Amino acid sequence: MKKYYAFALVPIVLALAFFVFSKAFELLRQPSDYDVFYGVMLLCIIIFIIIKAGIYVSKNWND
Repeated sequence: MKKYYAFALVPIVLALAFFVFSKAFELLRQPSDYDVFYGVMLLCIIIFIIIKAGIYVSKNWND
């Protein structure tokens, strides 16, 4: 059952990653230092979420 939950998590994470990456790269082009910092933080957060989701999927693959 956990395997199906992990499969349901994949499209949600991909959609979130697409939105956040596009927003983060938009912020990185801004002249304000705060906006650039915010963009870098968004990139770090989404990369962390993708890694955690990958770990969750790999741990629950055989259940």
